[in-house]
Amino acid sequence: MTVSLKTEAIFRAAQERIKEYILEHNLKPGDPLPTEQELARQLGIGRNSLREAMKSLGTIGVIETRHGLGSFVGHATLAPLIAGMAFNLVQSINHDTRTLRELLQLREILEVGLVGRATGQHTPEQLARLEELVLTMEQEATWGVIGAEADRAFHETLYEPLDNQIVTLLLRTFWDILAAVESQLPAASHSPEINARWHRAIVEAIRAEDSAAAVAAMEVQFIGARERFSTIDD
Repeated sequence: MTVSLKTEAIFRAAQERIKEYILEHNLKPGDPLPTEQELARQLGIGRNSLREAMKSLGTIGVIETRHGLGSFVGHATLAPLIAGMAFNLVQSINHDTRTLRELLQLREILEVGLVGRATGQHTPEQLARLEELVLTMEQEATWGVIGAEADRAFHETLYEPLDNQIVTLLLRTFWDILAAVESQLPAASHSPEINARWHRAIVEAIRAEDSAAAVAAMEVQFIGARERFSTIDD
């Protein structure tokens, strides 16, 4: 059933009223909201409109509904937004491969900018994990492959010292999209041995706490990725 523009406008207005209520009352994540009847009365909107608005806000984490307990202010995160973005990107890539190259460019800007900041902040445990993952890549390279699992874990571990959840979500989104379209991509132009060597150079720079070398090593790694994606037809 198609929702009329008027009805959609009512739902959007109801969502804004609920968000305004949370801000005006200085409510924090986990704080309870009034009952549906009371909230509709205070906001001056119909219960059906309120119910639909609450559902929409629940999908993005603004509202959390607990069965039998009521509604609460949610612990909103960017996860639902990024998940939706990933789905839309996968759809668009099927029709316009330029999107994938633009996503790679975004990831390169992100990682090249952050690797220098992370250098010098890794714990011994994180350094050991990076070493373990590179050894896995080097072993896999002798078999003619580098599994996506080790590569993905390497980049996530690399930025653990920053303790930035948005960075982690964005990196996971890139890997999820890449996995979804992998079969549509041409083979990598560089060998698995070279790929492992690139990751080894990053680890060595991190161990030496040389941020400039870490940035340079990360930039080199993305040369291969750009070459691979540049061969995709628009």
